[in-house]
Amino acid sequence: IDAYRQLAELETMKELNSLIREWQDRFGKLPDPVNHLIRCSELKVVAASSGIQSVEMAGEKLMLKRNNEYILIEGKFPRIINTDLEERLKKAVDLVKKF
Repeated sequence: IDAYRQLAELETMKELNSLIREWQDRFGKLPDPVNHLIRCSELKVVAASSGIQSVEMAGEKLMLKRNNEYILIEGKFPRIINTDLEERLKKAVDLVKKF
């Protein structure tokens, strides 16, 4: 539960990177589910720093909200086509960084 709290309290990439180093020093190689949680936290931090209030992935759609309005590219939600969760999260982070 402490790990979830630590992730929830992150506000910057510097804090996230520090936490990752701490966990790697303490536990060694982190398992995939932990890496997915870390990537979700990265997405949250990057979105917040871009003024994005809401991030939702529904199927292939990446639905981002800023100022209570969806962000669309050429009138459509950005798409992330990949079946691997880690790759989907990485692409979502990369897309959010562009806003």
